[in-house]
Amino acid sequence: CYYPSQTGPVHPSLKFDLFGQQLAACHRRGIKVPAYITCVWDDHVGKLHPEWLQVDRQGRPRRPDYFAEHYGGWHSLCLNSPYVDYVEAIAREVATNYEIDGVFYDIVWHYPPGCYCRYCLESMAQEGLRPESEADVARMTELIVDRFMARMSKAIWDRRPEATVFYNGIGPAGEPSVAHAPVATAEAPRPRRHR
Repeated sequence: CYYPSQTGPVHPSLKFDLFGQQLAACHRRGIKVPAYITCVWDDHVGKLHPEWLQVDRQGRPRRPDYFAEHYGGWHSLCLNSPYVDYVEAIAREVATNYEIDGVFYDIVWHYPPGCYCRYCLESMAQEGLRPESEADVARMTELIVDRFMARMSKAIWDRRPEATVFYNGIGPAGEPSVAHAPVATAEAPRPRRHR
């Protein structure tokens, strides 16, 4: 975090409220500022809570292969695990403490067809979906992402109803994923397109 967070880790070299000062400087010049909140790729939380990681059918943690050569791949958290509580706490903290104009949630996605962690398997059972069916796993992924976006939008709009909210995701071939949503506001949410 680039502000004095009570929820997430603050950059170790940061001794002042960088985000707050940037926000104030931009607002003085009439520039609107969305907060950037990264999701899923989170090494800090992944190391603390490996039980919240996205896993494949064999229970192996999923990592982004295309960064592995340079970064070793980041831990990838599941958007259906208690990790969501952590992301929501960050969002509420930022929306409460700063007069943000919007939020850009980045990396809102699950590896295709989806996650097989215990939280996802439990949710699939509740929805009557079968983990042996890739189509059912993909359907569960859509439900998970929809629920995540609704919850994160509410976290912002409860405090900043005028704020815009955007979800950015990446699909299997680099195309916009099911999580890629248009900008919306609490007063005029725009429908998403499903694949």
